[in-house]
Amino acid sequence: MNKSHLANNRRLVSTQKGTSLFVVFGIISVLFILGVSFVYMTRQQVSVIRKTESRLRARYLAESGLEKSIYKIKQEFLNELVYSEKNKTGELDFEINNSLYDLIEITRAENYQRVMTFREDELEENGKVTVLVEVVEVASNEFSTFIDYQEKIPENLKVHQKPRNARDITALEPLGGISARLRFTSCGEWGSVKNCVELVKTLQVTDITPPAPDHTLFIHSTKKEKIQRGKFELSNLTLPPLIVKLIFQISQQIKDTLGFEIGEDKNKTLNILDSLNNAFTDVFNSKGTKDSIEIISQLSSQTSDDNISEAVDNIILSLNPRNWGRIRTNGRLDIDMPFFAADDIINYFAEAGSWRDLPEVGYLFHDNRLHDPYMSVYTHYEGLIYKKYRKIYPSQYGIAEPEDVPPEQYTINTRLEYPKRYKQKYDIQNLKRFEEFGMQIANERYTKKEVLLGTKEVPFQLNGIWYFKEGVEIGGYFTGRGTIVADKPIIVTSSLKKANEHSSLSLVSLWNEVILTKENLLIQAAVYARKGLKKQGCEEVFILGNLAVEELKRSAMPEKFSCRFDYNIKNHMVDNIFGNIPDKYLYYRSLKEIHHLNLLDGMSTVSKL
Repeated sequence: MNKSHLANNRRLVSTQKGTSLFVVFGIISVLFILGVSFVYMTRQQVSVIRKTESRLRARYLAESGLEKSIYKIKQEFLNELVYSEKNKTGELDFEINNSLYDLIEITRAENYQRVMTFREDELEENGKVTVLVEVVEVASNEFSTFIDYQEKIPENLKVHQKPRNARDITALEPLGGISARLRFTSCGEWGSVKNCVELVKTLQVTDITPPAPDHTLFIHSTKKEKIQRGKFELSNLTLPPLIVKLIFQISQQIKDTLGFEIGEDKNKTLNILDSLNNAFTDVFNSKGTKDSIEIISQLSSQTSDDNISEAVDNIILSLNPRNWGRIRTNGRLDIDMPFFAADDIINYFAEAGSWRDLPEVGYLFHDNRLHDPYMSVYTHYEGLIYKKYRKIYPSQYGIAEPEDVPPEQYTINTRLEYPKRYKQKYDIQNLKRFEEFGMQIANERYTKKEVLLGTKEVPFQLNGIWYFKEGVEIGGYFTGRGTIVADKPIIVTSSLKKANEHSSLSLVSLWNEVILTKENLLIQAAVYARKGLKKQGCEEVFILGNLAVEELKRSAMPEKFSCRFDYNIKNHMVDNIFGNIPDKYLYYRSLKEIHHLNLLDGMSTVSKL
């Protein structure tokens, strides 16, 4: 019994040992399977993460390629159309910038395709991006232009050059004036992973040349206007240093006669003419007519410089009057000349005592001039523009008031019949398209009154044509290139200044005034104001650009007005064409299939940038 029981116990223990071993092996097997599964899953997750990272990197590369290609297209519009340099024989060799030409000529734009390739390290290490840029849905708009007739250009561009006084331009091909869409297909590669995206934006290629770009002053009305009391000065250039030096020498002689200082240094006194005129004005206005005439007589007998006439002639030959702004009225403009101005020195002081041979004066408190000092005969005047002044005959010495002379044409260069002879130039150039199509073509449209104020540190950014239905308040520093068009008045609250030399601005008040609210203003812009400039607290304004109006309304303007023509507002080599690509996009999508990249790689006929 005991032996049988012991045997059974031994068998039970043996069975239990076998079961335990099986359980242990089972547990080990499960743990092994779990471990292998965990390792496999971990490796799979790492692989997925790496692939996801590669896809993200490829996607970000594709988007970076979009941004960089958009930037490159925008930069093309800042470049010149034609590069030129003199060869060994002294003749000009030309090179056309086809990258720009393809974007501003409508036929070439219709076939525009460019591939931009950004290699390793250009955007991201080990990455590559290829972008296909296409211009699609091309249409023309009214803001086109031509190359100026005076520009020297390659023969194959002359189809875009407008002849002087051309009446029929149907055979010419314009530049700019394009409305289209830009399609960007960008494919990024990171390792073996490729990701493609597509973006479409609008493209407006417009000529933003301001109204009346060839004129310092353009008065469109047929009414008679008068420029009398106050200061009204038009000019084209800064006084050449040689003339400054000569005037400084004469000013030392004048100082001994009148007893006032002109300037401390002949090289630093670039505003010496204004200083001299201001000194004359102060002296003459305080003395009265009779005493002032005696002072001029004394000056003419004691002051002279024989070098003036020869120096001025030589300077004129070195200048380029074709680039100067013209003066125009479709009506009649009478201007009362100043009593005596510094530019009269060339007439009176070239030879001592010459004033007694031809004694003339203007009017006290009338500081008016429609030309650069000494340059009146080189400025072009179009229309009935007359000057009013007075003569002092020898028998009149000692008489208080000189005799008025009937109005005379302003200079020998005044073309009185110009508006009648050239009727095709009667209207203000470029104005009509702003009136009819400005709202339609504008890059930005505002239905409420807005405020644009910039600082030197943070200037406001211009970007093509902006249209304001309810007017705009504007002032401060600006950057970029653009035109502000408004139905209601444009209110200038502080000086408008360029943040850099490449910036440009035009103000176009289509149906109202440009209102000036600060005491002293500098406006670095071309200005069109249908109802003229209107002062509201402004006493003096200086415009560096031009002024075009329907009616001048001199009495509503600031008492002191100066305008210097800015040569850069003219459209010479279509350098006022602006290509606008807005920040907003029409649509954006991810391309699941990557055959676009193969398309780009195989596109051997498309030029690469």
